[in-house]
Amino acid sequence: NYDTVRVIPPIQSYHGFTVEYDSSGKLLWLNRYNIGISNSLANIVIDTIGNAYVTGSTRSSTTDSKFLTIKYSNVGIQQWVKFYSGPVVSSTNAANDITIDVDRNIYVTGHSLRTGSLVDLATIKYNTNGDSLWVKRYGLLNSIGYIAMDIDGNSNIYITCTDTNGITTLKYTNVGFREWLISYPGNDRDVCINNLNNVYVTGNNADSGTGSDFITIKYSQLIGITTN
Repeated sequence: NYDTVRVIPPIQSYHGFTVEYDSSGKLLWLNRYNIGISNSLANIVIDTIGNAYVTGSTRSSTTDSKFLTIKYSNVGIQQWVKFYSGPVVSSTNAANDITIDVDRNIYVTGHSLRTGSLVDLATIKYNTNGDSLWVKRYGLLNSIGYIAMDIDGNSNIYITCTDTNGITTLKYTNVGFREWLISYPGNDRDVCINNLNNVYVTGNNADSGTGSDFITIKYSQLIGITTN
């Protein structure tokens, strides 16, 4: 009797996969990462010789999530896998974005629990062999929103995130020094750098009349402070 039959689906696990197509849409290779109970890939970059770097998160249990970063060769062979979980085991640790510089160093950024309910923006630099060169953390003040990243021609890193100060944008040099930080009310979505190193950030912010508006901000580079 259809009315009395209950179909209980199996517990599902998700496995990240990466594919390469040629210009005509033909599948060249597919590689899955299926270790753990669940894997989610958020973004990908390609270097100048065709290696692919993907990042996201992996879970070994329902309470233990880590940053996941994988390098594949230009024919889809896994070269290395790297994890980052920060100081606290948590189900919220996850990488959101990845970028690459001219020397094929990899930058990964995402959210990582610090303690209790306090979440940090965590950014990691790997070299092309997967060695961690530095890790920088910035307190997000108990907020997890969108996180996006871009890089300029000098390998400086720009990250936008949402915290209780609003749309917060940070600049890191390629050695991990935080050069500046600025916030504007709202919620972020993306960041982009032009060839003059101007920084563009887009998202939305609340409007008491209409509920929410699109917002786009352009920042120039900080070159010094003059007293008026």
